[in-house]
Amino acid sequence: SHRRLLEAVEQDSEVYGTLREELIHHVNMEECVLYPRLLKLPQFEAEVKEAWEEHNLIMQLVQELDGVEDPKTWKAK
Repeated sequence: SHRRLLEAVEQDSEVYGTLREELIHHVNMEECVLYPRLLKLPQFEAEVKEAWEEHNLIMQLVQELDGVEDPKTWKAK
């Protein structure tokens, strides 16, 4: 579950590093390969735009977490 993964990330910074790299890879692959193809199909335009916005939020949070050193602040984010 997501909760267990987040708890593991809180306990071990290496888990966060792995999760971070996988998230970035996932975002890049979808945005470079999948989304351009889906945008050629009008019925998927709204979903792709929404997913792109979600990716922007994910990447913003990753950048914020990268700069946090205080465990309490990290956990709150």
